[in-house]
Amino acid sequence: MSSLQPNSTSNDVVRMFQWCDAFAQSIVDILRDHHLKIVVWLALGAGLVLFLRLVMKLCRFVITQFFRKPHNLIERYGQGSWAVISGSSGGIGLGFAVELAKKGFNIVLISRTDSHLQAAEKEVRLANPCIEVRRIIADFSRSHNASFWDSTILPQLAGLDISILVNNVGINHTESFATIPENFVHDIVQVNCTSQIVFTRKLIRRLLERTGWRDEQSISTAPPPRSTNNKPLRSAIISVSSVAGQRPLLYLSPYSATKAFNDYFSRALSLEFPEHLDVLSLRPGYVVSNMSKLKEASGFVLDRYECARGCLEKLGYVNETYGDPRHAVYARSFFLIPEVILAQRRRQRLVEKNSLIAEQQGNGAAQTEPGNDEFAGAAEEERPSTNGASFLRRRATAAREDA
Repeated sequence: MSSLQPNSTSNDVVRMFQWCDAFAQSIVDILRDHHLKIVVWLALGAGLVLFLRLVMKLCRFVITQFFRKPHNLIERYGQGSWAVISGSSGGIGLGFAVELAKKGFNIVLISRTDSHLQAAEKEVRLANPCIEVRRIIADFSRSHNASFWDSTILPQLAGLDISILVNNVGINHTESFATIPENFVHDIVQVNCTSQIVFTRKLIRRLLERTGWRDEQSISTAPPPRSTNNKPLRSAIISVSSVAGQRPLLYLSPYSATKAFNDYFSRALSLEFPEHLDVLSLRPGYVVSNMSKLKEASGFVLDRYECARGCLEKLGYVNETYGDPRHAVYARSFFLIPEVILAQRRRQRLVEKNSLIAEQQGNGAAQTEPGNDEFAGAAEEERPSTNGASFLRRRATAAREDA
C-alpha cells in the first residue's frame, strides 16, 4: 500500500492541474463568445456600486445636517463652566462667544485690541446677562515666546473651570509669496499655527482632568464632577480652519498651508482622547465680517452667528465639519473646480484690485478697501499687493485687529 501512495498523490496533482486548465479554458471561451455582454454587465455593476455610494453619502449628509438633534452642551460640558475663545472681538470668534453665552457658558474673550474687546463684551452680555465675561488683551504673534503665555494669558485663566477652547485667531495675506514681507510670514505662522498648538497644549490637561482622565503626572485624586444626568462631564476643543485649507490656492500659499495644519492637527488630536474630549475642526466658507468685507448674509454667505451655530450643532458627533449646510454644499462645489481655473480666476481678481488701488493712489483719492478675497476663508483679513509701503502697513495692522 505504501508503495502506491506516491502514484496516488501524483495522480491527484495531475487531475487538479487538468481541472484548473479546463476551468481557465472555459473562462476564455465565455469571454470570447460573450465578451460584449460581460463588459456591459461589469459596467452596470460598477455603475450600481457608484450610485449606491452616492445615495449613501447623500443620506448621510441629509441626516447629519438636518435630522440629528444637537447635544445639550451645557449638560454635556458642565453648568457654570467657561469657554475660552481666541480672536473673539469680531467675526466668527464673536459669533462663538454670543452663541455659547446664550447656552449658559461663561466667556473669556481674547484679542489684541481693547476697544474691540469692550464692544464684544457688551454684545455677549446682551446675549445673556446672567453669565460672567472676562477680557484678555493679547497679541498672538508672540505665541512662540513662553513669557507671553506665562505672564499674559495663563494667570488670567487660573481657577476657571474651562470646558471649551475655541482656537479662532488667525490672519491672512493675499500676495505673491516672493513679495510678502518676511516679518508678516512669521506672523502668519505664529498666529495661525503656533498659537493654536501651544494654547491647546497649555490647557489640554485641565480640559482632560475635569472629565476624570488621569495619568502618572496627575495631581488630583478627587472623583470627577458629573453632569445633571449623572454622566461624566466632557470637554471640547474647536479649531477654526477654512475651506481654503482643503486645496492649494494661488497667492494664499502661507494661509492655505496654515489652515491645512489647523485641520490636520485638530483631527489627529480627536483620535487621542475620544472618551474625554470632543475635538472639532471647522472649515467655513464666506462669512460676513469686517475682515472679509462682506456686508450682508445671502446664499452661501453666512453671518457670524449662523456659522458658529452650525458648528456647535455638530459638536460631539464628528471631528470635522463645514458647519452650516450651505457651506457644506459650497465646499463640495469648490472641490469640483479645477485648480488651473481657480488660479486664473484669482490672478485676474488680484490684478483688478491692484489696478483700482494704484488708480486711487495716483488720483490722490481716499483709499477704498477692496472686496473679499474668494476662497480666503471666513474669519481672517486679506492684504492685497500694492506698491505703497504705508498702505501695506495700514492693511497689515487692520489684518491683525481681531487676532
